[in-house]
Amino acid sequence: MYFTYVCPVQKKVTRKMQYGQEAHLELDRLENSQGPSLNHKYQLIAYAMLLEDTYNKPVRYGFIYTNNEKAIPVEVTPNARVYVKETLEKIRLLVSKELIPNKAGEKGKCVDCEYRNFCGDVR
Repeated sequence: MYFTYVCPVQKKVTRKMQYGQEAHLELDRLENSQGPSLNHKYQLIAYAMLLEDTYNKPVRYGFIYTNNEKAIPVEVTPNARVYVKETLEKIRLLVSKELIPNKAGEKGKCVDCEYRNFCGDVR
């Protein structure tokens, strides 16, 4: 804190900092090339369902905007609605029984998980 506010020092960019910046840019490029992930699509569908309940109007499409401001249309299908409802039921069950969710299939998802400090599967 002291060096940040009282005595700011010009920081020398290290090899690790440069590598981290390059790796971050590569991840951004890969995410944009693959399109939106399934969790983003299902989140959009959940929002569409909320809009339908609130305004009593059907929602058939939504849009996900990428970092380069490209709009990707996502169809709100009956199967996707069923999946979102089933997922919500599973979440409600976890909350009501005070359970911790199962281990994620991908270790990278654990990085931002709020249960990370409590889950025995994350080391």
